[in-house]
Amino acid sequence: MISIGIITGLIYMLTVGVGDFLQAIPTRKIGRYKTLFARHFLTLFFILPFGLFLYSKGELIISITNILWLMFGTIFFLFGYINFLKAFEIGNVSVVSPISAAYSIVTVILSIIFLKEFLSIKIILSIGIIMLGIVLTTTDLAKHKNLQGAAGVKESIIAMFLWGVYFFIVGYAGQTTEATSLFVAVMMIQVIFFLTFVYFKKSIPKFSELRENRLLLIFISIVPIYLIAWASYNYGVTKDMVSIVAPVGSLYPAVTVLLASLIYKEKLVLNQKIG
Repeated sequence: MISIGIITGLIYMLTVGVGDFLQAIPTRKIGRYKTLFARHFLTLFFILPFGLFLYSKGELIISITNILWLMFGTIFFLFGYINFLKAFEIGNVSVVSPISAAYSIVTVILSIIFLKEFLSIKIILSIGIIMLGIVLTTTDLAKHKNLQGAAGVKESIIAMFLWGVYFFIVGYAGQTTEATSLFVAVMMIQVIFFLTFVYFKKSIPKFSELRENRLLLIFISIVPIYLIAWASYNYGVTKDMVSIVAPVGSLYPAVTVLLASLIYKEKLVLNQKIG
């Protein structure tokens, strides 16, 4: 029987992979920061009523300690995203994607140390295969035989580490929090932090930009996809080992690459096909 960790990890993988593919459309038209603002602003309209409903029913229960942990972790997540965006601006996608997507290595190590999660040889080998698959799928190895000094590598490594810490913290909070409450807390804190960041970056999109480019419909489809992704991850780490959910979920770049190949007819090199 397939574990709940694998199932939720696969749901996260598929939804984030599709979400990132769709998010590339508005990003190309209005830029990364405006895209982030629009996405998180619309997320607020989904998650706030849901959170208030749970609170009114007395079903939104999470400790102050876990809220503080999630706030602390979201700072890591946000700065990881900043470095990730910078890496994309100065580096090559085929370098940035595989490095940053390997964040689950950090998450697994932290889970073993602090959550005392035991990994069998089979699971360790599976995680290794996942990491290899990410590298093969998201990069053209022939173009990057030597990564030393390549643009974006430093920022990608920083993003990988910070994201790895964040996904561990979410899993840590999930050990003592019910999945629905964890989901609402995670999303609300993300929304507040990201909206605040983009506000100070002065990159708030105008409604006319979204309407004229018909991007509003895209965002309305993107937001539920990401909500499903996070709901799945949060549920997974409350029911199974973080060391299983995180690596499986981190396969999402492969989905994005596959969609780009099928829809935009982007050619895949041999190592990507193997991956």
